[in-house]
Amino acid sequence: MAFPPKRILVATDFSSSSKKAADLAVELARTYGATVSVTHVLPLSHAMASTLSLHDNRHEVFAFERSLRRHADQALEAEIERLHSSGVEVTAQLLEGPTSPTICEASRDADLVVIATNGRTGFSRLALGSVTESVVRASHAPVLTVRADAH
Repeated sequence: MAFPPKRILVATDFSSSSKKAADLAVELARTYGATVSVTHVLPLSHAMASTLSLHDNRHEVFAFERSLRRHADQALEAEIERLHSSGVEVTAQLLEGPTSPTICEASRDADLVVIATNGRTGFSRLALGSVTESVVRASHAPVLTVRADAH
């Protein structure tokens, strides 16, 4: 890891815990003179949409994908606007693919990844998996996790 970090990637799912992670990333960037890239991954891939499009409702599938992309673009724009007053250079990137591997691939260009934990336990964690845990294990850059209940 380059220390101090100059490029910080913060992964977001637009939840309140992700906003806390973004706030911490901005504080670190301010302290160390770094830039922040707010990154969101659309998990619906074209391959998945193509598979689903084999059904009669393919137009609905593509409309749904466009709706997800539009929502993500708007949410990223709102997050950049929220962080704009920090005095730190903040950019956004909207990526598409499987969430954890896509974040890990994006981490190649970062000195630090900041990501929230959602605090799932038990069956929900087993069934849904943990994006954060996967990123911690496979990221190309060090990962700083922020607990959902962090103050």
